[in-house]
Amino acid sequence: MSTLKRNKNVWGWGVIFPLFILIVLLSGCDNTVVAPRFDEESNTFIIQKSIGDLEQEISLSDLTPAPGDTLTIESIVTNSGDVQEIESRICGLNITGNLEWKYAGPDCDGYSKRGPLAGGEKVTSWQSIVVTSQPGDYRLEIQHLLEPEEVMTVWITVED
Repeated sequence: MSTLKRNKNVWGWGVIFPLFILIVLLSGCDNTVVAPRFDEESNTFIIQKSIGDLEQEISLSDLTPAPGDTLTIESIVTNSGDVQEIESRICGLNITGNLEWKYAGPDCDGYSKRGPLAGGEKVTSWQSIVVTSQPGDYRLEIQHLLEPEEVMTVWITVED
């Protein structure tokens, strides 16, 4: 008769504590944290979220840049329903969080555009930034839509 050793509790403090901290941190946030998936065709990391009939897709060129690397972020908002009034960034994106960076792309004189977005239509904006943070884990908050207001959050690990 063979005896099988039972695995120790998989839900030890090494798993429970970080999950608890994450839940506490996110419970007070209005924005959305979405796990990115890697898209082999475009060689980017993609996060998606539905906002009513609006589908927002954000692609990031890298989730583990080194200091000095350029990170390119693109946001596409698609309306899958009836005509909807929106306001969106037209040149760049609102980027906040605790990641330190500087602009890498061209400057633009425009900020936002308000108007109807018909069913099936898309609005796109992008931003390139140079990472200036030291190695560590950072929160990056990305806003394309100003109305309806929506901020998406992704975690970036800056590596050596």
